[in-house]
Amino acid sequence: MLAIAIKITGTLAQIHAANIIHKDINLSNIVFNLQTGKVKIIDFGMATVFISN
Repeated sequence: MLAIAIKITGTLAQIHAANIIHKDINLSNIVFNLQTGKVKIIDFGMATVFISN
């Protein structure tokens, strides 16, 4: 379970590094593939993109 949590936080770090704030993180928006071990964050409908000047 800890390994999955670490993957989720790593994925969120990549999203935040791209200046995107998801705004709706919940269990239904986190997809974990048991076979590959990959984590995906979905549903960016409420997300905000910050543009640097």
